[in-house]
Amino acid sequence: MSGGLKPGTHLLVVLGIGALASLGLYYLPKTLLSSDLKTEVQPAVSKSNNHTVLTIIQKESLLAIRNTNSSEIEKLKSLSNYFAAENIFDSSAYFLAQLAEKEPSEVAWLKTGDSYYQAYSLSLDPLKREELGELARKTYQKVLEINPQQLQAKTNSAMTYASSASPMQTIMMLRQILDENPQYVP
Repeated sequence: MSGGLKPGTHLLVVLGIGALASLGLYYLPKTLLSSDLKTEVQPAVSKSNNHTVLTIIQKESLLAIRNTNSSEIEKLKSLSNYFAAENIFDSSAYFLAQLAEKEPSEVAWLKTGDSYYQAYSLSLDPLKREELGELARKTYQKVLEINPQQLQAKTNSAMTYASSASPMQTIMMLRQILDENPQYVP
């Protein structure tokens, strides 16, 4: 060989560099720190309790909404709109439900049911999905008590059964809707 390393030595050098790189990665910090705030960056959803973890900015925004001199109804509307804008639909639905309790109407309950349905549709956790589906069905039932002909409430309520223990109920309910109005597209 002309001035190079022996094949065995070459292999040892590569293995040594790999071992050092592995040790270096092992001793890197396990959390990220913001240079301004020196706070730990948290994931959007905690794995232990499956609740949304809010950022500091989100917490400050919510605190500002809660500390306004608005009426309780205006605060509920603001909180619901804030969570809907942040795509946290289960929290939005929670505040819409409180608002619908204070000012019950078909529109208020339908908006609440639609928000629960949106959260149900986006949920990946089977237990949370079932819970949100049940809340959506209960809310849509309140809409149907006010207006039994509300086809959107019937359709979305039927769709929540698709991933439940009784998926055939979805088909039966959708057939009833088509019997009532064959032209209803959703």
